[in-house]
Amino acid sequence: MPTAPFGIRENVTITGTSYAIALALQILGYALALAVVPAISRTLSRTDR
Repeated sequence: MPTAPFGIRENVTITGTSYAIALALQILGYALALAVVPAISRTLSRTDR
């Protein structure tokens, strides 16, 4: 979950392992979104004939 829009980044200092985990979760979230959005788009664009 991106933290910037919620103002969390200014209130919390993340360092070390916690930073690595947070970064990995954000990358995983974006990768999942990039995989799911085209799949949904492809599914919705199919027409039953």
